[in-house]
Amino acid sequence: MSTHKTFGRLLAFTRTMPWTLNGTLIKTKVREEREVFNIDALAAVAKEEKVIAIGECGLDYYREQDYSAEQKLEARRAQRVFRAQADLALSLDKPLMLHVRPSASTDGRGKPTAGSDDAYEKIFEILSEDKYRGLTRILHFYVGGVAMTQRFVDDGYYFTLGGVMTFVRDYDESYKLIPLDRIMLETDAPYVAPAPAPGQRNESSFIVETAKKLAEIKGVSYDEVERQTNENVSRVFNIEL
Repeated sequence: MSTHKTFGRLLAFTRTMPWTLNGTLIKTKVREEREVFNIDALAAVAKEEKVIAIGECGLDYYREQDYSAEQKLEARRAQRVFRAQADLALSLDKPLMLHVRPSASTDGRGKPTAGSDDAYEKIFEILSEDKYRGLTRILHFYVGGVAMTQRFVDDGYYFTLGGVMTFVRDYDESYKLIPLDRIMLETDAPYVAPAPAPGQRNESSFIVETAKKLAEIKGVSYDEVERQTNENVSRVFNIEL
């Protein structure tokens, strides 16, 4: 995650490495130490050519049932911060990468499981407002239910999928609904390494295993998954691979 304090260092690194690109963000989570949100500082960084998306940003309801009254107020503030970043993405014509974690999406040990779609429903509600209709919206590490997935598909969202699909079967039916030309693959490194390496530090080379499992779920070849997901990345982020 980037913050105002690390934006400068991150951009300096990407300028020296031609193969690196950035999304830029302030994560809208409830934290013990709150960073003051400064949309002007974020906008200054987001205008950089190396910044290809705004995010990941969104709503995180995990452990919301344990929030104090003050933290619940902070959670409501997160919606305002999220809207500011969505507005920025719209104004710069850059994709919005969405971090959305429902209140019941893990088993307490970090393993995603089927559960509530409450955070997804709220994101859908916000981004269904007329002013966001032209915004490219990408759901990072998607683990939504079947009905919610169909709503996102019908509304033109893109999805990034990670290693969880290699060892959890809860989302197979959702993934079958998503057209291959709307899917991109990700690691979410260093977390959620795919089988056969779950629990290890994740890395880019492991994405091959995720692609293999997606091909199996979709009933297509590995080569088709590789070709189409790479094409999707090029189209969505306007970059050459």
